[in-house]
Order: sequence, then C-alpha cells, then structure tokens
Amino acid sequence: MNKSIKYGTGGALLFGTGNALLYAINQIDSNEEFDWSKFFEAFAKGAAVGGATGFSFGVFRDIKMTAVLQKTAGLSGYLNHKLRACEDVSSKDTLKKANKLREQLHKRFRTQLVEYPSLHGSAVKGLSIEGSDIDVQVAFKQNSGTIANVYDMVNDFCAEEFEDRSLTSVRSQKHSVGLSFKVADKDHRIDVVPLRQVNNGSGDTYLFVGNSSFFGTPTYKKTNPKKQLAAFKFTIKQKKIIKLLKVWKIENRISIKSMHLEYLVHKAFNSTKMPVGIDKCLLEVINYIGNNITTLRFVDPGNSNNIISNTLTELQKVNIRDYCFEMLDNIYKDERNIMDYFAVDIK
Repeated sequence: MNKSIKYGTGGALLFGTGNALLYAINQIDSNEEFDWSKFFEAFAKGAAVGGATGFSFGVFRDIKMTAVLQKTAGLSGYLNHKLRACEDVSSKDTLKKANKLREQLHKRFRTQLVEYPSLHGSAVKGLSIEGSDIDVQVAFKQNSGTIANVYDMVNDFCAEEFEDRSLTSVRSQKHSVGLSFKVADKDHRIDVVPLRQVNNGSGDTYLFVGNSSFFGTPTYKKTNPKKQLAAFKFTIKQKKIIKLLKVWKIENRISIKSMHLEYLVHKAFNSTKMPVGIDKCLLEVINYIGNNITTLRFVDPGNSNNIISNTLTELQKVNIRDYCFEMLDNIYKDERNIMDYFAVDIK
C-alpha cells in the first residue's frame, strides 16, 4: 500500500482543491452570497473522485512494482539488471573510431607530440556506461606554441582534415573538441583533449579553458592525466557502485562531476565496512554521500590548485545531501521505491 496511499492522498488534495476553487470562481461571478457549506461540499466531491482515481492508479503501480522485484529476484537483482541495461554496448564501435582518430592525429602532428595520442577517462578506468564519451588526449611538446594555439590546431584538424563517413558534427568545447558519429542509428561521441607539456619532468601539462561569453578570453590550467588515473584503483564491486551512481546522477538530474562521485565512493569504502549485497552497499554509499558531501574537500590529483568539491555551491551540496536522505527514507519505508530513482524497463 505504498503508491496507492500516496497517489490517493495526492489525488484527493488536487481534485478537492481544484473543484472547490472552481465552485468559488463560479460563485463570485454569480454575485450571489458565498455559501461555505457548498464550497466544502465541492471540495469533498472533488476529493472523493480524485482520491479514488489516485488510489486505483496507485494500486496498479504497487502491483506492477511488486511483480518487477519478484521477476528480478529482489532489490539486488533489480540493480544488477539496471547495470546490464546501462552497459556500454556500443563501446567497441566508438573505440574503433577513437583508434582511427588517434592514428590520424599522430600522423598529422607526429613531430610535435610528446607521445602517441592516448585514451583517458571512464573508458580506461572501466567505468563507462551507455552514452559515455571516449576521451582522446593529445599531448604536445612545450615548443609547440601556446595551449590556445595547440587547441586551434587540433580543432582545425578535426573540422577540416579528419574524414569519416559517419562523422556528423565537430564542435568546440570548453576543454576539448567534440566529435559526433552516427553508426547503425546510434550516436557515438569522442572528445579530443589537446594538452601542452610543462617542462618540469613531472608529467604536468596545460589544459585549454575556453570562455563561452562574448567578451571573455580563453585561458588554461595545469593538469596531470597520469596522476589522475593513478589516484584511485577500484575493485569490481566499487566500479559497479560508481556506474550505478553515474546513472543515478543522470536520471535524477544530480549536478555533480563523475570524478567527484568516484572520490566519494573511494572514501566511503575506506571509511565504512560495506555490507555484502550490492543493494545494501549502494544505500550505504548514498548515506555516506549525504553525511559528507557538505564538508569533504576533494583536491584534483592532477592539480593541487583545482578543488573539485568547489565546483558545487554550498546550496547544491545541501540539495544533494537532502536528496540522498529523502531517497534513503523512501526506500527504507518500501524497497520498491528504488524504482523511482533507477528506472528499468522490464517486460
């Protein structure tokens, strides 16, 4: 009796209030003395209709939710089904395009590059989900010009020289050049990230930072991709939790960087003894996020001056905290409510 009560109550309030207001408007237009007894009677009639409608819809929803959990063998099975549903099935096709792009970038800029263009991001970490981009990093030598010049060279190459029948668009982005492909009616996205070497022997590079405002000028920041990749090593279970959280942030419009989520999962597993089931583990991590999102300071492993946790405002952190606790409360009341936060189409 989870959704039935919720929808029944909501329907009663909505229809009751609406019917009462409609009566009040008609009564005022008629210039007759306002009859409060009929006003409340209108509310009661609307509430009865709305409550019955909402309750019926809620009962149907409750039955369907129960059937889904039974079909997937409970909460843990449901989440594993979600993981399979969000698996990056098109990654092989995107990887082929990325490798072709890497080869041609190397051929075009061979003498100016520190090393062969490399893959980076979720594809390398094993954290990609359906729709994830593949990042191709192109590191130029220090004497290749400014990072703005390097970015322009790569942008021009992608837009004017790189040829691929399935390429549909090339767009300039804040840090990268985005390429979109269409293969077998599916969209594939690759981000080419130009970098320029900082000659200090540490592997540091400069990353282009574009400015979208009309009068703004582009700038740059220091980063170290190798340090970023080496910062966290995740187990299979941790990778599953991260993938679920990446889906969670997309489906529930949670504004937080993927790197920030990875850090929070890393901290949660190191700070708390995790339960066995993936469902209990996920809820424990979400509880950790709620308890710590407003206070934990996360510094970019590739640049000590880049505070990742500061990309969220204090209000955004509070909103995420409250959302986590509200979610946990709803799921602890009725585990079927997990479907409100992780949607799966099960036939």
